[in-house]
Amino acid sequence: MKRSSWMSRLALVLALALTALPASHVSVARAETTSDDDISRWWGVAGAVLCGTEIRLVTTAPVIGMNPYVMSAGIAGCLIAVLDIATT
Repeated sequence: MKRSSWMSRLALVLALALTALPASHVSVARAETTSDDDISRWWGVAGAVLCGTEIRLVTTAPVIGMNPYVMSAGIAGCLIAVLDIATT
């Protein structure tokens, strides 16, 4: 796989992960405590990781990536990430 293709996929997963985090987690100098809603947002980041891993497996190892169980986990991860972004 080309390096530019790998880097673009990594950038996509990182962009999804950063949009899933609220601004309080991105800034370093915030002294307030976080609410339960902010803490539960890690599901979106985990979903983005699953989604990116599934995309990587389908392109590099199709035998594993096209397995129905692996594919369902990847699709579920993409849906979790999108739902987390949509409910911001």
